[in-house]
Amino acid sequence: MRLKGYSLWNHLSILISLVVITAATGCGFHPLYGEVAPLDDSFISEELSKIKVTLGSSRLDQIVYGNLLDRLTPFGIPDAHYYILSTMLFESKQGVALERDATVSRFNLVLDSEFNLKNIETGKIIFSGNVRAVAAYNVLRSEFANVIAERNARDRAAREVADEIATRISVYFRSITPKVE
Repeated sequence: MRLKGYSLWNHLSILISLVVITAATGCGFHPLYGEVAPLDDSFISEELSKIKVTLGSSRLDQIVYGNLLDRLTPFGIPDAHYYILSTMLFESKQGVALERDATVSRFNLVLDSEFNLKNIETGKIIFSGNVRAVAAYNVLRSEFANVIAERNARDRAAREVADEIATRISVYFRSITPKVE
């Protein structure tokens, strides 16, 4: 007997969804910024806003700097800083697609970054890591289009690097978040 609008697949998909949700909560998953009972989530945002990002000299450094500021201090730069974030960027291009005449028709722009988060008061590095972003672009017949495509790939890679650095630092601060009693 079949109920109107319901099938075995509908019931099965609901059952599977419930099992997945139950398993996800049992594995210790919790949102980074969401409301979790025993932790003070405002601590992460406050600590992120206390980071001073160093500015490098290249245009790529400036792009990553701007993206990091957007992620770490979305409400403006505070007066007091407790941490300094320094980054070192390394850019390379790899040809990944060749035409019959051996010309490269597609590149991967690879952006590697080493970052250090230093406590200003103690002078010690409290967190560091490496991040890699890869952005692909096609080589076209127009030189202007090639310049724009490469610039766009560089911007995408810089944004991805900044996002990953900000996420890793957020996870670090999450790991040291004081418990609320």
